[in-house]
Amino acid sequence: MNRKDAEIWNKENKANLTFLEGFDKAIVGIVKDGLEQPKIIYSKQKILNTLIKNNLSLEEAVEYYDFNILGICKKKNDPAFLE
Repeated sequence: MNRKDAEIWNKENKANLTFLEGFDKAIVGIVKDGLEQPKIIYSKQKILNTLIKNNLSLEEAVEYYDFNILGICKKKNDPAFLE
């Protein structure tokens, strides 16, 4: 799934997906479990790869992911991450 498809799904289903800017290539899909709001799913490995391509070391990329992505995704409609 790409960002455009996810945005179309978001609009058609009147969902409130939260997208991460700069990580469109890390989108895997959308999860909907019936209990919570749907969430967009990102691949952790693809996020790390993107950060590494932007001149971070693996250690720096993992730290950035842990604190600046996982650390702020706490709301019901925030993304989920595939390990």
